[in-house]
Amino acid sequence: NNSMPPKIQKFPTKELTLKEKVELIQIQEKENLPQRKLAEKFQIGKTQVCKILKRKAEIMGIHEKQLCAPAAKRPALMVPKKQFQADIDEVMWKWFIRMRGMNLIISGPLIQEKALEVARNLGIKDFKASKGWLGSFKERHSIRSLKKPCERADVDPGDWKDSVLSLLCGYKACNIFNMDETALFFRVLPDRTLTVTGLEASGGKQKKDRITISLCVSMEGEFEVPLVIGKTAKPRCFEQIDPISLPVTWKHNKKAWMTGELFIEWLTRFNRKMANQDRKVALLLNNVPCHLNLENLSHVKLIFLPAPFTSMLQPLDQGIIANIKVHYRRRLLQTFLKRIEECEDATAALAAAKCVTVLDAIYFVDAAVREVKPSTVRRCFERCGILVNSSSGLDENTDFNGGNDTSMAELLRKIAERLHLPNVMTPDEYVAVDSNVISTECLSDNWEEDLITQIKCDAADQPDEVNSDEDDESDSSDPTSPTFTEVMHFIKGIKDYAVHHNLSDVLQKVMTLESDLDHYQPSIKQENLKDFL
Repeated sequence: NNSMPPKIQKFPTKELTLKEKVELIQIQEKENLPQRKLAEKFQIGKTQVCKILKRKAEIMGIHEKQLCAPAAKRPALMVPKKQFQADIDEVMWKWFIRMRGMNLIISGPLIQEKALEVARNLGIKDFKASKGWLGSFKERHSIRSLKKPCERADVDPGDWKDSVLSLLCGYKACNIFNMDETALFFRVLPDRTLTVTGLEASGGKQKKDRITISLCVSMEGEFEVPLVIGKTAKPRCFEQIDPISLPVTWKHNKKAWMTGELFIEWLTRFNRKMANQDRKVALLLNNVPCHLNLENLSHVKLIFLPAPFTSMLQPLDQGIIANIKVHYRRRLLQTFLKRIEECEDATAALAAAKCVTVLDAIYFVDAAVREVKPSTVRRCFERCGILVNSSSGLDENTDFNGGNDTSMAELLRKIAERLHLPNVMTPDEYVAVDSNVISTECLSDNWEEDLITQIKCDAADQPDEVNSDEDDESDSSDPTSPTFTEVMHFIKGIKDYAVHHNLSDVLQKVMTLESDLDHYQPSIKQENLKDFL
């Protein structure tokens, strides 16, 4: 048989440095190379490439820590010499994060004892959790102290509004931030018979349509780039998209929720940004296990809100998140209507309505965040007793619903009529449909065993590439891209419509769009240029 597959080149086992791992990750994100090509480029095995990509968030987090640390104090983050040591390190780091998140006491001997247990469970022999290994582990992850964090309970819920000013003493309004997560059913229909408010952490029937959004905003309405967490690194709708170019930061894990690892990565990056801007800021956080009390943050002071009263004390929960979801749901309903108006029957219309992808949701989220007014944000901070540099002229009737409810009510009525929905939600129900869904990591009773199981599955599972399905029902067919000429024809149609209806604002935007697109016009072929010389 002459059609034998080509032999796969094997390379001797070697461990990449942290710098090389970061370079590998960046090349994969930029060029989207398959794992085989990456293995050849770095002369390592495909299994090693797979494990590096699976640990991408952790590796980039360590890299960020190095960049943030002062040069004289930067730890020499050496990587383990053998892959099995990397597996132990990965499990132990996740274990450490979860123990710290539960505010439990951690000692050096406890870490060593746990590392030996992990090695046994992974079937690794001759591993010694020596003091040298412990010191290296602490250096790799910039662990300065093993003492139990003591600042989570520094806010007494009984007199929060009396003590908040002293906690924020010296901070300007522009330097007081709040960060929180919320679950989002990104293409949910307003049908009570299909959706149940207050679904379990997994999201029930809607779990495949759920993403998590992490929002951070200052008292003056300055939003950080939203962090959006999905289930896969590159959903099918990202096929032609570089995730770095998205208007949000895209991350993923199997549960599509915030974890300690993602929080550390985000907070380290936020601290670095504030350091670059020479800003000392205060960050209000709700008290959940994945929100870790990081040590040695140079420019961010963490203030943890008392858990039982977070919804009353957190500005994002006082109307900002709801305001964003109003804007999001309105765009979603408008999209539903546009996609079903040409359908012949309710069944086809229902299928068309579900054709909203994660990519659509990301741009809807970005637009919704930008629609939130600074006055709305400030009013939500004031509701929590944060009155720093307060303006006296604020409207007491600030609109937290993102506009009049009649417009959304009318959209819901049209959707119900077109899709024959017998039990349509009210505007308030539709906005809050996912408000009780858990968006941060929940640990099971067997969470330590789950860490071992996961690392074993990761070692056995070698997906062909990170590109995978985010359960986008709409992605079953790939749309044909129009030509440049067709796009310009569409633009001309919009201009003609705007002129005819005297829509000057729309016309101005379309003219700008046309000018921008001119820069992307395919180059005229030059092969026969010599014929004209």
